[in-house]
Amino acid sequence: MKNRFFRTSYKAVAVVLSVLILCGTVLAGVAGIVMLKNEFHTRTEESLRTELFEAVLQNQNSRVFYDVIGSDKPSASVTYAGNYFYRILDKDGKTVAETYDGRAVLASYESELYWDEYLPDKEIYQVQEYTVIGYVSATLEPGDVFYLTYRFLQFMYRVRYWVFVWIALGLLLEVTLLIYLFCAVSNHPGEERPRLNPTDKIPLDLATVLLYLLAVVEFALLNEFGDLATVILLIFFGVLDYLLLLWYFLTVAARLKMNCLLRSTLLGRFILWEIRIFREILQNLPLIWKAVAAVAVVVFAELLVLLYGFYEPDNILIFWVVEKLILLPLVFYIAVSLHRLKKGGERLAAGNLEERLDTTYLTGDFKRFGETLNSIGDGMNRAVEERMKSERFKTELITNVSHDIKTPLTSIINYVDLIKKEKPENENVRQYLEVLERQSARLKKLIEDLVEASKASTGNLSVHPEV
Repeated sequence: MKNRFFRTSYKAVAVVLSVLILCGTVLAGVAGIVMLKNEFHTRTEESLRTELFEAVLQNQNSRVFYDVIGSDKPSASVTYAGNYFYRILDKDGKTVAETYDGRAVLASYESELYWDEYLPDKEIYQVQEYTVIGYVSATLEPGDVFYLTYRFLQFMYRVRYWVFVWIALGLLLEVTLLIYLFCAVSNHPGEERPRLNPTDKIPLDLATVLLYLLAVVEFALLNEFGDLATVILLIFFGVLDYLLLLWYFLTVAARLKMNCLLRSTLLGRFILWEIRIFREILQNLPLIWKAVAAVAVVVFAELLVLLYGFYEPDNILIFWVVEKLILLPLVFYIAVSLHRLKKGGERLAAGNLEERLDTTYLTGDFKRFGETLNSIGDGMNRAVEERMKSERFKTELITNVSHDIKTPLTSIINYVDLIKKEKPENENVRQYLEVLERQSARLKKLIEDLVEASKASTGNLSVHPEV
């Protein structure tokens, strides 16, 4: 079930849903801010409509003013298709141009505008003041900006409460999807252990620099285009940046899960390499040179304080206190470590080979020396065991060989005794029997002495002192 839950297709769907929900939540958030700023929840739809139409009428009035007054025939009227009508008056209140026919309107707006008019007889420019009055027809017909604005206002007014519900729901869904993605990162179907994706092997500091450079390029492009292009680019860059940032934080989570965050950066690899080189140098440096280097560092630090802090006793006192707070625990630790090593060596010298020196709280050369003492005890135990094994093997060999020799020797002795009981008449045969009897007895005595010596070497011989 866990493997199916972390399928690649599920992750892709989660990313797409995350982008869509985030876009919807951001739009809802912007709409909510606009609604709160314009008091959608306390004002009527009619008042909001009037205010919105007046803002659009202001732009339309400026447009028709320059189309009519700025034309070759200032008194000519320009007709606009849709729900917009206007009347232009000069400073004396005389109508210059108009399309308004007295019909019922939903809103009107009056703009005071100025135009530099050239007077040929005087060869000067004279500023002329005009009044532009814009009207929105009460019978809105589809097709122009006023109709679309009114429909949008109606929709926004109907959802003025639901937009905040969507914001809360969108944030909840977005957080849920992000939690799923962070849990599913580096997990793959059919694999029990997590592993990094190919994109997770990109050095993290390099990815950070590239994201920064991309942000700089985006900012430069947004300043080069017009309003519409800027909006389109802003939406595109917003989605792109969200995907890149999502990948960035997911790859950080994956590297943290695999315990390789530092190793996944170029700077981290360099730092780890430097630490490894320094550690190897420190481990291979004799203890006496380590002590000399430590004393040199302390002496150099004291010299710097004396040279640059001589006229400030407070600084010298602070340095002295800090130095002693560092050195005293270090000296006590070295003394305790040496004492523990001394006791371990004494126990080893006393023949207590089974007891081990606890090296848990020892570090550096002290720990390595403690482990060496433990290794000496282990080596001596192995040597004793090998020697005892050799002695046991030698004893068993002697016992087995003695037993194997005694069996035919007993037969020889018995048969010699039987031949003697037959009382052979030949003198040479009797002499031969005496030699056999004497030598067999001697061989038997040698075998018995060998067995006794073997017992004595192994400690199995019972000794009873006598006077």
